[in-house]
Amino acid sequence: MCSSDLLYRRTLDWVLGHQWTTVAFALLTLVAAAAIGSQIPVEFVPKEDRGEILADVRLPVGTALEVTDAAARKVEAEIAAIPGIERVYTIVGHENQNNRARFRIRAIDKTKRVEPLSYFEDQVRARLEAVPQGEATLSVPPIIDGLGDWPPIMLIIQGEDLDKLLAEGRRIESMVKAVPGSSDVRLTVEPGQPELVVDIDRAVASDRGIPAGLAGSTARMLVEGSIVGTLRDGSKEADIRVRASPRFATDVDAIRALPIPSPRGYVTLGDVADVHMGVGASEIAHFNRMRSVTVTSQVATGASLGAVVDGINAALAKDPLPEGYNLRLDGQARDMTDTLAAMGLAVGVAAIFVFMVLASQFESLAHPFTLLVSVPLAMVGAFLGLFLARQSISMGSQIGIVLLMGLVTKNAILLVDGALQHMRDGASPEDALRFAGPRRLRPILMTSMAMTLGMIPTALGRGVGAEFRAPMAVSVIGGVLSSTFLTLLVVPVAFLWVERQRARFGRLWRWISPAASEALPAAQPELPDETAAPDSAAK
Repeated sequence: MCSSDLLYRRTLDWVLGHQWTTVAFALLTLVAAAAIGSQIPVEFVPKEDRGEILADVRLPVGTALEVTDAAARKVEAEIAAIPGIERVYTIVGHENQNNRARFRIRAIDKTKRVEPLSYFEDQVRARLEAVPQGEATLSVPPIIDGLGDWPPIMLIIQGEDLDKLLAEGRRIESMVKAVPGSSDVRLTVEPGQPELVVDIDRAVASDRGIPAGLAGSTARMLVEGSIVGTLRDGSKEADIRVRASPRFATDVDAIRALPIPSPRGYVTLGDVADVHMGVGASEIAHFNRMRSVTVTSQVATGASLGAVVDGINAALAKDPLPEGYNLRLDGQARDMTDTLAAMGLAVGVAAIFVFMVLASQFESLAHPFTLLVSVPLAMVGAFLGLFLARQSISMGSQIGIVLLMGLVTKNAILLVDGALQHMRDGASPEDALRFAGPRRLRPILMTSMAMTLGMIPTALGRGVGAEFRAPMAVSVIGGVLSSTFLTLLVVPVAFLWVERQRARFGRLWRWISPAASEALPAAQPELPDETAAPDSAAK
């Protein structure tokens, strides 16, 4: 018998002689795993380094397109001069707003540089914040172009009164900015556009013999103009618009002096109306048929989405919205919450299907529970591996945990199946474990090592998408290693407990577990010599 088999036999003898100590050790590792898991950051998907950055700069409302273009050209040249930047694509007047410019920045491939993408984000942000009166925000381009911008955190505030809704939106914006880990926080509602307000005094207009509608339509015709015909030049057509002098469209005093037709003499617009400049809402957004404003936030480098969301929820609990106003979490934050709930359901369904497969394989409803003991033991290594590798609990690592449901039971299957075979030959449960354990140790170690080595390239990968795949591989590697070690110690104890219950319940247990009932010990076979060769031991 080789040294590893001999070592495991001696360890197995100690485990069978100290069963409660083994159980306590297993429970202690589970508690430690839970404590470690609480310290692992949680997010929807890890932030990928695809070498691209989206940067927006907003100038004050009313800024001319030429001014925005000049500022954008200057920033574009500064960004292009950053070492490691390949190209910059600029859109001036983004989303048909003269005061906005968007930059799509491409850095060299991450395999050809040592700087992380966060380094270039800091460089770009510093240059955008240097724009006078500019507001800068950075984001990650969507995986599929055309899907729109979906920040990790979106807080949709709903209410009826627009002014109070805007005030609550600004309060929530300040609140989110104070949460550690938040970045590029902004209220999506744009400042109001300047507009000319004409408030007609109906009583005065009636005294002058001017209907309110006539005063309004006359002022619109003179300021905006009216289409009176079409000019054709070959196949081309152009509208003919008649309007007052252009000064009446920009000078408030000139607009007040616009003449209004009246049966009682000369009347100007200022005589029957209050004409002044005001600010009008640029847009009124609705969500679920209710007025809404949205506060968005990115997650700073080194922070986790789960920690930022927890900080926001804690701040909202201390200072909630007033009655009649509600808040809805959206973006990746909502997807993360939904995914965690769905993953819990997936793990439960996977456990049921694994139990059904094992029950059909062993023709027993008892020993599948013995085999499923190895599943929670895999969580110990999965959480420990993620913690040591500084990875997060994300969609990728959760997929790895679901994979463990089917992978880790193979160790217990090899061990329990071997023990049942020797019990059918007449061995007692303890002796069957002592004989099957060393014989099944080598295939258990070989299959576990094969799975572990196969996942190492994925865990160490640096290509595009490695940020998503690496947590999955790390969780699988850690889970397989911990399950292999703990299964060899804990499953024998669970197996003996099940067999004790079988002996205690007699006929009822034979009905529940007919396959195991056939393995009643008839004789005590002599165990092979520990110093014999593996082949002679097998015989």
